[in-house]
Amino acid sequence: MHQKRTHQPSAFLALGLLLAWPFFQANAENIDPNNENARYAWGENIGWLNLEPQSDGGQGVEVYNSVLTGYIWGENSGWIDLSPPFGGVFNDGIGNLSGFAWGENIGWINFSPAWGGVFIDACGDFNGFAWGENTGWISFRFEGDNPFKVTTAWTSPVDNIAPVSQPVTDPQEWFNSAIDFTLSATDCGSGVSDIHYTLDGDVERVVAGSSATLAITTDGIHTLNFFSVDQEGNTEIVNTLTIRVDTTPPDLNLTVPGVGATYFINQEIPAAFSITDSGSGIATFSAPVPAGAPIDTSMDGIHYFTLTATDEAGNSSTVTHTYRVVYPGNIDPDAKGSHFAWGENIGWINFRPHMGSGVTVTDTAVSGNAWGENVGWINLSPLQGGVINDRNGTLSGFAWGENIGWISFSCSDNDSCGTVEYGVTIVPDTGLFQGRAWGENTGWISFGSSGPNPYALETAWRSQNHPPVAVTNGPWYSVPGATLIFDGSASFDPDAGSPFNDAIVSHEWDLDGDDNWNEANGDDGALVTPGDWSVVQKTFPTPVAAEPRLRVTDSFGLQDVSTGQFLTIALAYAEDYQNCWVTRLSRTWLRYGLVVTMKNIGNSAAGNVVATLTSVPTNRAIVSGVSNLGTIPPGGQASTACDPAANTADIVVDLYRQVTPAGDWRWQGEFEMEGQHYVIPNLPPLGP
Repeated sequence: MHQKRTHQPSAFLALGLLLAWPFFQANAENIDPNNENARYAWGENIGWLNLEPQSDGGQGVEVYNSVLTGYIWGENSGWIDLSPPFGGVFNDGIGNLSGFAWGENIGWINFSPAWGGVFIDACGDFNGFAWGENTGWISFRFEGDNPFKVTTAWTSPVDNIAPVSQPVTDPQEWFNSAIDFTLSATDCGSGVSDIHYTLDGDVERVVAGSSATLAITTDGIHTLNFFSVDQEGNTEIVNTLTIRVDTTPPDLNLTVPGVGATYFINQEIPAAFSITDSGSGIATFSAPVPAGAPIDTSMDGIHYFTLTATDEAGNSSTVTHTYRVVYPGNIDPDAKGSHFAWGENIGWINFRPHMGSGVTVTDTAVSGNAWGENVGWINLSPLQGGVINDRNGTLSGFAWGENIGWISFSCSDNDSCGTVEYGVTIVPDTGLFQGRAWGENTGWISFGSSGPNPYALETAWRSQNHPPVAVTNGPWYSVPGATLIFDGSASFDPDAGSPFNDAIVSHEWDLDGDDNWNEANGDDGALVTPGDWSVVQKTFPTPVAAEPRLRVTDSFGLQDVSTGQFLTIALAYAEDYQNCWVTRLSRTWLRYGLVVTMKNIGNSAAGNVVATLTSVPTNRAIVSGVSNLGTIPPGGQASTACDPAANTADIVVDLYRQVTPAGDWRWQGEFEMEGQHYVIPNLPPLGP
């Protein structure tokens, strides 16, 4: 807006100013009393105007109850006199300014034009616009990107300015702990009466005074609305602030490598882990390899897999799994280099190679694969042969070299004993191989030498007394109210004859899985024959699933405990597994969709059946394992869902072909039967 001044200031105005001077002088104040650089106005055509120009040699501006005196310095316009002989700028006592200032180079400046005006509020801040007849608008305050203002120590006695409230707590993108959030309000005039706030649309809270603190203790994105009111009733416009709180660290689920797992040298084991954060989201994470990439199995020994993650709020999680890398088999258990044999015509043969299944010695056989540096793989357990251990370390039988043919471990293999004596034995108490074998195309292979270039082949196997073997008549299943027989009389000791003459001396049962054996209270059954715990009986009145165990002890104190024999009373259990589809994820990593058939062996319907796969063998991993099967009638069956066309299924597992399988399949069954709700954690592990 622009306005042209049409009248000059009168001489009477100047005379009034001169007569009032002593009164004004008594109330002199300064601009920018707090030294916060609040002394600049802006002319749209003349630039900055300094109302406290002492450094430029001027008197500066003084504000009184009825008049403004002194000088303004313009960087491009020179001096502006607020009390010229034929003008002057007046204060009406409550901050409304009027009158004219005179610029030595720019002429008259009107402080109360028709479409503008300047006033001083209760905070002492100048507000509004003056009009220069030759320069256009002059602004005394701006709150935009480059704010400026002019402040005086004189304040208006009229408070019509709302208070200003703001957070004292340092705002953050995310808070990672519960916070006490503080608001503070200021008011230049009558003072702050109270602060109002609402959190997440809840009831409005009113706190008297100029400060309010609220506790924010829950995670999430919160909306805080707040304003303040002064003693005159001036009400601030509502402020809105978003406060984000995330006190929960990221969730790390590291499944492969497993805790304390053992893998073979150079075995391809894909890492399996997931990182999630329900709050602020993941900011950074680190892992030795990406999920799905092989973990480090290049060297034997202890390895560490550490997974860390930090979310946007700064919460961190770390999980470390320790795993062991070993050579497959049981050759050279102390890693002394005792894993070589020597062929007179073929060189070294490594019984602990960096690849393959390795070599394992048991009571009955030597199995696996050795590697000849010049002849390739030698199979110690081929389909049409095999190396046999007589339990005492005397070996016989044949190995097969892929490039060299048959290798005989005893002269008894070809009836040459007495003509050509040879053979290989393992010293029972040291595990050292001795002797030599004969290759039909390679000649002699020696299994140890103490000469100038000694070498040895050693195994962890030792010939010794063996523990007894617990044998039961499980698994067991029936209906509520039935009496079951638990028979362990088929248990035996493999060393019953010479030289140990060993025997089983005790049978102990744990039918309820509490690790207490042969309990007198009936939890572990009742004797069928007085004094003989090899066979017991027990009645089960309600549905249950358990894993009864039999522990047998021999005359040398060696023990064995039966495993995997499940007890199921009147409920659905896994009866059959079928592969529905298979997807190859890598050379040794396959994903299967399964159809699992669950059967109700009871005489009542099992309703709302939910089957959950909780455990699989070590060479598998659960991808998804929950299926809702509805109602299964007595003796009926239900199968989990699977779509081979879409490669979807309720039950999906991964198979790692290079991982040695161990363990079994475990299920949890949840169902309703005859008005009762059951959760059975260990359904029978009948598996593929």
